[in-house]
Amino acid sequence: MPKFPSLEWCESLVAVLTDEPSVGAVVREWGGRSIGVVIGRDAGLERDFCVFARPHAAEPRLLELTLCEDEDDLELESPDYLFRAPLGTIRQLISGKVEPLEILRRGQVKVEGDLEFLITFGTRHQKLGQAAVARVDTVY
Repeated sequence: MPKFPSLEWCESLVAVLTDEPSVGAVVREWGGRSIGVVIGRDAGLERDFCVFARPHAAEPRLLELTLCEDEDDLELESPDYLFRAPLGTIRQLISGKVEPLEILRRGQVKVEGDLEFLITFGTRHQKLGQAAVARVDTVY
């Protein structure tokens, strides 16, 4: 079981998603937009966890998945979307205690990028993402 947050946990999530038969169309809709995530230090996390992912635009695979030293290094990757949230919020999200769009609306996750596209995409594919996260055995 991969520990969260870690590169291994991220790789496990990617593996679950790429095994999903319906993900090909979702990947093409996402269009290769890159993602940066900053999970802020919180209870149980000594420093920020920063990861960058660049998906392929048409195939269900990643071109790049990188741990960044800090938020400054992550921003150098120029992600199309940059998400910032404390560890406690992400734990609630992973456990299914909160809905992704609800924490966005409440301001518990800060996002830089095209919010209109993100909300439309997220509404359309929320169940796929939640099901994938639920399939990753997670320890903290």
